Amino acid sequence: MSNRDDFPKKIKETVAKRAAYLCSNPDCDQLCIGPAKSVSDKINYFGKVAHITAAAPGGPRYDHSLTPEQRKSVQNGIFLCSNCADMILRTLSPRLVTSSSCFVIVS
Repeated sequence: MSNRDDFPKKIKETVAKRAAYLCSNPDCDQLCIGPAKSVSDKINYFGKVAHITAAAPGGPRYDHSLTPEQRKSVQNGIFLCSNCADMILRTLSPRLVTSSSCFVIVS
C-alpha cells in the first residue's frame, strides 16, 4: 500500500477546469488542452495537477499537519503545464503561495 495521498481523478479534473486548462504559473499561462491533429475525435492534454504540499512524507513541501483528505483536496492542487510541473519537481525550491482563489509561484 502506498503512503502517497494522490489526487482522485475527479479532483484532478476539477483543478484543471478551475484553471481553465491554463498553466497557473503567471510567467507561463500555457493552454494545456487542444485538438489532436492526427485523430479528429481526440484531444491533446499536457497539463498536470501538482500538490502544493507534498503527497507523501519526504516529498518537497510536505506538511505533516495536514490530514490525508486535505492533502488530496482541491485546495492543495495547482494546475500546471508539464514543463512547469517538472521544473518545480526538479528544483524543489519554489514556494507555492495561495491567495484566496489563485496561486502564485515565487522564487
